[in-house]
Amino acid sequence: MQKNLIPNLKSLNFSENYNNKFLCFSFIVIDDGSIPNLELSETVQITLRKSHFCFATLLKKETISPEEAILRGYNFLDRNLNEKEFLSLWNINKNLQVLYFKKVTQLELFDDNTKFELS
Repeated sequence: MQKNLIPNLKSLNFSENYNNKFLCFSFIVIDDGSIPNLELSETVQITLRKSHFCFATLLKKETISPEEAILRGYNFLDRNLNEKEFLSLWNINKNLQVLYFKKVTQLELFDDNTKFELS
């Protein structure tokens, strides 16, 4: 099991990259409450089958019903499932949390305007 690359950083482990969404610069994750509480602007390590995949920053989170997720088309964005398949994954009497992430790219690693000089 790989440890976090940056100490004290939360890690979200996924068994599958549904819809190849982690390849996008922005993506959503739909959660039923199993993901630990994350703060806005918090950066997390995304792991795929316990191997590092990327870092991502939480931009927004909201709570919606499974039906609202389908109306917005999140069933396709999140897992590329039709309405019936999507509803079978969740307790339809429980609201879902939608987490909006932006992938951290190499260019953003030095956003603090740190200057580096070649010697």
